[in-house]
Amino acid sequence: VAAAEPPAVTAANDHPVSPPAADPPADDDGWSARIESLGLDAVTRQLARHCAWDGVNEGVVRLRVEHGARHLLNDDRRRILERALSVAGSAILSVEFCVVDDQVKIPSPVQREREQAAERQLQAEQEFANDPVVREFQRQFDATIRPGSVRPLD
Repeated sequence: VAAAEPPAVTAANDHPVSPPAADPPADDDGWSARIESLGLDAVTRQLARHCAWDGVNEGVVRLRVEHGARHLLNDDRRRILERALSVAGSAILSVEFCVVDDQVKIPSPVQREREQAAERQLQAEQEFANDPVVREFQRQFDATIRPGSVRPLD
C-alpha cells in the first residue's frame, strides 16, 4: 500500500516550501497540553491552537497552520512562541509555520474540538429522535423534530 502524499503547504509568506517529512499523530494531545502550559497571550495562544505540531528538527519547531488562521501570523507572534517554547524546552528553538491549503484538515486543537462538537451534536440528535416519549409524540400528534433545535447538554 502506497503512502498518501503529504498535504501541500506554503510558508507564512505564501512561498511554496517542502512538505514536512512526517505527519504528527492525529490523536496526539501533547501539543494542546503544551499550548496551555506556555502562558501565551490570547492572540498567540489562539494562533497556536490553530496549528498542528509537525515535529522539531535541529532546533526548528515545525507547525502547520490552518488556512483560515493565516491572518494571525506575524513576526511578533512567532517570536513570542519561540521564546515560550525555548523556555519550556530549556533549549533555543525557532518556529517555522507552514500554511496548509484551505481544503486540508490538520489535527490542530481547534479542529479536534470542532470534530468533537459535531460528534456530540449528532449523538444528541440521535438520542432525542430515539427517545420513547419523543417517538410517542410523533406518533400521536404527527409531530416533527425541527432541524437545529436539539443541542447537547454539555
